[in-house]
Amino acid sequence: VRSLNDTKLVHRPGTEFKYSNPGVGVVGEVVARVTGKSFEDAARELVLDPLDLHDSDFAPRADLLERQAYGEMWTYDGREIPTPNWRFGYVPAAELRSTTVDLVRFARSWFPDAERRVLRPDTQASMWVPPNGAARGCGLGFFVGALEGHRKVSHGGAVYGFASTLAALPEQGLAVAVVCTKD
Repeated sequence: VRSLNDTKLVHRPGTEFKYSNPGVGVVGEVVARVTGKSFEDAARELVLDPLDLHDSDFAPRADLLERQAYGEMWTYDGREIPTPNWRFGYVPAAELRSTTVDLVRFARSWFPDAERRVLRPDTQASMWVPPNGAARGCGLGFFVGALEGHRKVSHGGAVYGFASTLAALPEQGLAVAVVCTKD
C-alpha cells in the first residue's frame, strides 16, 4: 500500500473506471491479515476447497506446474518467445493456475440454483452492480454487461504467454472458460 503513495490518479475517484491490479493486491493483503493466513491458504480454505476446485491454486503446486501448458509470447516482428518461468510476486492478481473445468465450476457457484457457493446470493448480486446506476461496466471484481438481453458477468486476464476469460449468463445457467497459450 505504501508503494502506491507516489502514484498519480488517472481519474478523480468515482468519475471513470480504471482496472487496478494494485487494488486486487491490496484486497489480497487484507484477506491475509484478516484471516491470519497467507493469501494462498486463505483462498484455498475459503473458496477453492468449498467449491471442490482441486485443480486450481494460487500456490505453485508441483502437480499443477507439471500439467501447465507451454505458453508463448509473440512480437510484432514475428518472433515467438517461450514464457518465462518465474513467480510474479503478486499472488492475488497474477498467480492463479487453474483448468477450464475448474473455472467453469467456479462460475457455476454464481448460478441462482447453485448447490455449492461461497457467497450469499445477495452478496454476489451486489458485486454485479456497476457504479452510478450504469447497466454495464465493472462491479466488484466482475465485468457486467448483457448478451442478447441476458445479464453477462465475466473476468479475464493475461500473464506472459497465457490469456484467459471466464464468462457466464448466470440466470440461464451457462458458463464458458477460454484459455489461450499465446499472448
